[in-house]
Amino acid sequence: MINVSDPFITLGNPDTTLTPHDCWLLLGEDDSGRRAAYRALFRETLDQLDIDRIRHGINTGLPTGNDRFRREIERALSIRLWQGKRGSPKKNQS
Repeated sequence: MINVSDPFITLGNPDTTLTPHDCWLLLGEDDSGRRAAYRALFRETLDQLDIDRIRHGINTGLPTGNDRFRREIERALSIRLWQGKRGSPKKNQS
């Protein structure tokens, strides 16, 4: 299935080559209502802390979420998502 394109969503430009996604159809009774509901999703701005967390997740390749979410992902995928210190371990000085 092809998702709805941005010009169709935001401007209402019809495109017969696209198939509306079910999530798009659930936003409203008609295209006008759906466009209004879609735009409302982005009216609120994110605070700087949330932006920094998202940026950190993107830069490190780690999921953005709390410890519980991280543990659930680690358990489901049998991998460790904790980011350790960079570089080689320090050598013991004897």
